[in-house]
Amino acid sequence: MNKTQKGAWFNLLGSLLTILTFGIVGFMLFGVNKFPNKTLMLAVLAVFFLLAGATIYYVRKKQSPEEPESDERDKLIQRNAVIAAFVSVWVLLFIANISLQLCFGAAGLIPVWSLAIINVAILYVVLGVYSVAVLVQYGKGGHGNE
Repeated sequence: MNKTQKGAWFNLLGSLLTILTFGIVGFMLFGVNKFPNKTLMLAVLAVFFLLAGATIYYVRKKQSPEEPESDERDKLIQRNAVIAAFVSVWVLLFIANISLQLCFGAAGLIPVWSLAIINVAILYVVLGVYSVAVLVQYGKGGHGNE
C-alpha cells in the first residue's frame, strides 16, 4: 500500500468519525436540546488526536527504501479524485440549500452559526468522497494495486 492509499484510508476514517460526531452533537443540540457534556467532548477530542498521530506515523512510513514518493499513476488518480470531490461540492451545496428551503420555507430564518456547521460538514463529506474515489481507482488497478 503506497502513501496515497494510506492517506486515503486515514482520511476516510477521519471523515466518518467527524460526520458521526457532528451527528451526535447535532442530535443532542437539536433533538434533545441538551449541550454535550465535557467528558464526551474530551473523549472525542482524544480520539481525533490519536487518529491524527497514527495518520502522520503510518503515512510517512515507507515499506522499503526503494519505494518512490509518487508516480504518474498516483498523480492521475489524485487528479481524478479531485474532480470527483469538486463535483460533489456543488451537488452537496445544492442539496443543502434545497433541504433548508424545504425545512424552513422560503422566508424561514436559520441561525448564522448553523451555516458554518453545514459548510464544515460538507467539507468532511467531500474529503470522504475524495478518499473513496482514490481507493476505488486503486482497486481497479493492476495485480498489487500499487
